[in-house]
Amino acid sequence: MPKSLANPIPDGYIFGFQFPSNFVDGENIEELELSFFPLGDFERDFQTLTPPIITNGGLSAYWGVSRNGFRGWVSKRFSRARNAVTGFERNEKISGQPVFATPTLSSDDEFPVVFGGTASNQFVRMNFDFTEIVEIPTIGYIKARALMDGNDRVVYYVEDNGMVHQANFDDLTDEWTYILPNGVDGEMAITAQSDVIIIADINGMITALKVS
Repeated sequence: MPKSLANPIPDGYIFGFQFPSNFVDGENIEELELSFFPLGDFERDFQTLTPPIITNGGLSAYWGVSRNGFRGWVSKRFSRARNAVTGFERNEKISGQPVFATPTLSSDDEFPVVFGGTASNQFVRMNFDFTEIVEIPTIGYIKARALMDGNDRVVYYVEDNGMVHQANFDDLTDEWTYILPNGVDGEMAITAQSDVIIIADINGMITALKVS
């Protein structure tokens, strides 16, 4: 995790952690020698604020990273170098600013469509290897992870100024917008039926929007 005022942000490492097979929650924690381990033995060209999204049965992963970029391991292990990379216009305040929120993937495990806000004023749609990209300008930053509806028809995202968007899956054009009275920097949620999205603003007000 980069320091908030580190500019430029240096390279980093990927670390993993796994409970041992004999772990029993709450029973033998003091008996275990818990530790983390590096994934690969080389420096990475990024640091990050968020966890990766792992898909394709653990064979692929996507990460929003520092310097306003995204990295992808498409059917490739974390212990090796990424094979999909893209970047966007740097944050105007901190050029090394990482992407604020974890990206969101469509339901296709092997070749997902990747959605997310960048570290500047943009929301983007990328194919599985970042060779096709759609960019939509925003007024605020996207600090909450976007949501997909259950049938990959639309994507929902919210700007930190409170503007909520329901966007077309293919071209990100707005189908509707809704303005919350206060800003948003926490996560959103969607019901299992994809019919209500739930958003909490910075003052603690929770709003539920019926969307279908």
